[in-house]
Amino acid sequence: MKRLLVIIFSFTLVLMNFLYSKQKSKEIETEVLHPVRAITGDNDPRLAYKYFGFICTDENFDIYMSNNMKGYVLKMSRTGKFIRKIGRKGMGPGDLYLPYKITFVNGKIIVVDNNAFSIFDKQGRFIFKFRKFLPFETFTADSKYIYAYLPRKKNVITVFDYKGNRVRNFGELYENYKKVKMTFNIIHKLFEANIVVDNKNVYLIYLTPALIYKYDKKGKLLSRTEIVFKDKIINRIQNNLRYLIYKKGFERKRYSEEKYNHGELLRKVIYKNGKFYLLFSSLIDKKKGKIKGRILRLDAKTLKQEKMYIFYDISDKNYGKISKMEYFDEIAVGKEDGVEYFFIPIYSETEEKKYIGVYKTKK
Repeated sequence: MKRLLVIIFSFTLVLMNFLYSKQKSKEIETEVLHPVRAITGDNDPRLAYKYFGFICTDENFDIYMSNNMKGYVLKMSRTGKFIRKIGRKGMGPGDLYLPYKITFVNGKIIVVDNNAFSIFDKQGRFIFKFRKFLPFETFTADSKYIYAYLPRKKNVITVFDYKGNRVRNFGELYENYKKVKMTFNIIHKLFEANIVVDNKNVYLIYLTPALIYKYDKKGKLLSRTEIVFKDKIINRIQNNLRYLIYKKGFERKRYSEEKYNHGELLRKVIYKNGKFYLLFSSLIDKKKGKIKGRILRLDAKTLKQEKMYIFYDISDKNYGKISKMEYFDEIAVGKEDGVEYFFIPIYSETEEKKYIGVYKTKK
């Protein structure tokens, strides 16, 4: 009997170790990003800004940020050196009126404002401008076309050439299974999406349900995938959000806008070098009083979750120890000599300052 108990105990230990190792192997690799610098207007007032704009980078890691209220794009180096202003406030050729979204592709800077799409070269020289007649929420571009997204029942993606000619429309909204009356704010959040492209495909990523629609360049739907996250916290929150969408339909009486907004999770998705980078809302460690940001890297072809990056407030001297920051729905990524660089607009609650945080990985 005693021998049998020993055998059972030994078998139980082996089984527990096996299950633990299997669970551990499923956990995603995590790396704390190394802070490089905080780019502010402290040393050069030309780099100061009142409102955060949208950002992108070029192949040299020069940073472009739209200044919404002043009507121009600010170009700076990754070291925080002022390079130039692009555009000016107005509504004519080369002018920008409340610019917001911005992207860089094939040596061109494309900016969308309240009225139009404007195209500039890297030196800030105006190339072309065409009017937009619909309130597109976001856009991206490749070497031939501009892809704009607008949440509506049909044809959510509109494709333009660089002269403003409409090439095609395609795409539909995902189904919100329970039809209920919703406020404009809830509708906006419910169907908020990012659109990215690679050489062959167009990806429409709905942020709230973490849902990826993959199309070919002609608009044919190839796949529809809901991301199941390996991170337990993210996956739990994501499942709750999907429950609200698919089962409850965001009933106003039971789920207020305030509760929903506090539950937002996925905030931005970009594509770079065959990878998706997903920026999540901040996570608060109540015991240690710190706020950490999270970025997840996925392989674009397989959607395999490869790595989770953690970042903190650069301006805090105790980086990673104490952090009080707020970051926005923006991120730019680049890679050089095997090192990934991240550019993130941040507001430091500790220092009460705004800056672009530059981070990097180990080799």
